[in-house]
Amino acid sequence: MRSGMDPTLLLMLRFWLATALLGAVLALRAPALLRINRRGLQKCAFAGLLAGLDTLAFFYALQRLDASLAVMLSSFYPLLVLVWLRLRGEPFTVLDLIRLAMGIGGVYFLTGLGQTADWLGVLLIGFSTMTYSLFIVVLPTLQPAIDTNTSAFYVVASMTVYFTLFWLLQGAHWQPPATEGWLAVVWLAVLGVVVHRLLLFAGIARIGSAETALLAPVDILLTIVWSLLFLGERVQALQWLGGSLILLSAMLALLRLNRTRLRVLRKRAPML
Repeated sequence: MRSGMDPTLLLMLRFWLATALLGAVLALRAPALLRINRRGLQKCAFAGLLAGLDTLAFFYALQRLDASLAVMLSSFYPLLVLVWLRLRGEPFTVLDLIRLAMGIGGVYFLTGLGQTADWLGVLLIGFSTMTYSLFIVVLPTLQPAIDTNTSAFYVVASMTVYFTLFWLLQGAHWQPPATEGWLAVVWLAVLGVVVHRLLLFAGIARIGSAETALLAPVDILLTIVWSLLFLGERVQALQWLGGSLILLSAMLALLRLNRTRLRVLRKRAPML
């Protein structure tokens, strides 16, 4: 993107290729998995809308923020779980308020003490984080009625439709990608969409949204390491402090989520 390629065009090409690859794999190995009823298609289309908004906002944010900073800010996601818990009736505790204060303080340090941050980029990351958290909450509702491979294909296909419509609304500007751009499209389509979505859907189907979210800090740490190693980005000391506060508050929030889930499971467990 920083080479000048339009983010919407990059996303559209990436997801068209990913949809074709996923469809070809299913058609060759298990054609029956391509069948889906109207209700299932509607659910996949809604999940795809949330995922599409998340991806689009994140890609546009990367035009304004370093990848390491964007990923650190997106680690605010587990704190949103506390909001969903509150809306579900879970009470806020003093520790919850401390966690929220840590998260807000972390964002303050991470964005350069409120002076150097591109706030439109920060807002885009906030929107991306919100829609992604909703996507993770919605995703388990697709199973077990819909096979994980089927849901992955139709969610990716619906995202492709949304990105294409957005590209058309922008004027359908075609900018032929250079060799580097095509390599990025293929790389992101295969690993960033096909492999990632299949593993994500299968993982959530097996261990649930909460346990999947527990792996978020590892994902964030690895992304920051790659951005430092391969993109030559630099993170200042105060930004490391801010990122650490967000990660710590996120991990504490996830522990709260896990305890809540255990209480629900105990309530549902049959008497022996």
